[in-house]
Amino acid sequence: MAHLVRPQLIQKIDEAFYKLHRRSDGTYPPDLRDSSDPSRLTPRRITSTPQDEAYRKQWMRLHDAAKQAESKCGGKVGDPVLSCETAALDRVACEEKIRQEIVEGMRLANSGAVDYGKHMEPSFWKHHGGYKWTSKAGTAPSAAVDRVFEPSAGSKMECLSVMSAIYHRAVRQTIGKAKFDSMSTNLISIFRLFIQPMISKFAVSNERNSQ
Repeated sequence: MAHLVRPQLIQKIDEAFYKLHRRSDGTYPPDLRDSSDPSRLTPRRITSTPQDEAYRKQWMRLHDAAKQAESKCGGKVGDPVLSCETAALDRVACEEKIRQEIVEGMRLANSGAVDYGKHMEPSFWKHHGGYKWTSKAGTAPSAAVDRVFEPSAGSKMECLSVMSAIYHRAVRQTIGKAKFDSMSTNLISIFRLFIQPMISKFAVSNERNSQ
């Protein structure tokens, strides 16, 4: 069984870290870009300066997950350490991405995309009374979730529904449109009715992908 030498482990962590921050168009956030590359496709190295403290903490969380996996898998016969570390990095990076997208969803909601009340875009959502909606048949769940956070949709919800919508969006942004749609059927915007089933399906899917 071949253990990763430290340079290989560092490379894996770096790959996971920058993949986490790479946007769908291939660019990076302004504060993580290499200023010498006008294409914005090249990330810079994180530093020991105070401005990079959050990035360093995130990188260390990935590092700790990989090292714990190395220790855990190292004693198992026939369990490749490389595969185990990669799976651990994927799980932690996914959690970090969801956290980032939850914060972004909160920002969108507070910037005027969602107001207090009881309204969801009727061409995407069917109202079942109270604060319960499901995405309409023939409408992609990802499109329905995206629409919630578009200011022109005039979305209005109470607190628990907003929390649920933010979580839907975070998962959709993290795993992508195709996978989200394949995992979702009718989305219910009530936190207590929806979020646990989605977490369960998401966990099962990730476990299968890591095997």
